[in-house]
Amino acid sequence: MKLKLDDNGNVIVKDGMPVYVMDDGKDETFDAPATLFKIKSLTEEKDRHFGKASDLQEKLNAAETTLKSFDGIDAEIAKTAIETVEKMEGGKMIEAGEFDKLKTQMQGIQDKALSEQKETYETKLSAQATDIAGQQQTINNLMISSNFAKSPFFSGEKPRTILTPDLAANLFGANFKVEGDGPDPKLIGYLNGEKIPSSTNVGEPADFEEAISVIIEKHPGKERFLSSPEGGGPGAGSNFGKGGATVMISEADASDPMKYRAAKAQAEKMGVPIQVME
Repeated sequence: MKLKLDDNGNVIVKDGMPVYVMDDGKDETFDAPATLFKIKSLTEEKDRHFGKASDLQEKLNAAETTLKSFDGIDAEIAKTAIETVEKMEGGKMIEAGEFDKLKTQMQGIQDKALSEQKETYETKLSAQATDIAGQQQTINNLMISSNFAKSPFFSGEKPRTILTPDLAANLFGANFKVEGDGPDPKLIGYLNGEKIPSSTNVGEPADFEEAISVIIEKHPGKERFLSSPEGGGPGAGSNFGKGGATVMISEADASDPMKYRAAKAQAEKMGVPIQVME
């Protein structure tokens, strides 16, 4: 599937949601809140089944402990014992010592039933875990592609690159990961395996726009897909990154030795200068 774009390369939105063209050619909108609610429901159901499976496992462990004292008893012997008990009166059954054999067989029947129940729950848990993982991956992919779709680098009247949102997501999507649990996950940018820090919020990861600007600036082939401010072709007088990528710090923070050292270390890590805001 891919984002549906208009003739100007902008993402088509319906009812406040981006429209995607599915593999069968149909148009579908992506409702992120509804999908997140579905995943939460599946997760809660999975937890309930997991609890039941844990209870069954405890019962099986207890049964195994009990059965250790009956190791070596043959199933045919147990069957014969039942037939014998059925033919005996109560007193003779106890005298013949067949009662313990009958109890052993009944324990075996119970253990078999517990084992079958456990296997059924484990199968359901595995299927639900696979379903949840697949839906979570779909949400992550849609969240990443949606940010590319609305970024001024790749859409709008004068995008800053010649890349469409789909091409940009294919090229740079691997640099982003969805992190955090709950209804408000964060999209974090990575470069060379490390989180891209924010140049304005010291100690925090960069937001999408700042992260993608750093990624593009560091890309060795950036001149091939950057657009000039005047709308020229790739690399035509592009001034991307000139004076833009900096670690900004206020005068008050610059006078604080600890904050200044933190900002300086961050700037050195990014390979950009520090800019003191007046």
